[in-house]
Amino acid sequence: PYDIDLVVMGSHGAKGIKEAFIGSNTQSVIRHAHVPVLVIKHPEENFNPGRIVFASSFRNNITKQLKTVMNFARLWNAEVDLVFINLLSHLIDEHEAEKLMRIQMKEAGVSGCTLSVIETNEEEFGIME
Repeated sequence: PYDIDLVVMGSHGAKGIKEAFIGSNTQSVIRHAHVPVLVIKHPEENFNPGRIVFASSFRNNITKQLKTVMNFARLWNAEVDLVFINLLSHLIDEHEAEKLMRIQMKEAGVSGCTLSVIETNEEEFGIME
């Protein structure tokens, strides 16, 4: 119903070791959102990110989301790191993962990103890595 390109939300953390970095509501949004989620941990008067991490499985078409992240990064001349979350339950070869990332980059007209592949059991862990 809404044409949302990016979710920006604050987080003060939650209880427990698993939720030490981001709260349970934030984790839920990250898990279920179909657009990029920017989590702000602490208020910043002069917000000026130098580096942005975009994590995905890159298996679905994320061209629109990738363009949005790149446009956001350009506002601050921030570097963008693309991270392929390679779940062990659906593991694919690292070269195949990088190929999927490059295809998405080409479709979005994006270049100059750092590419990484993280193999993990949990999406949240891969994102935090």
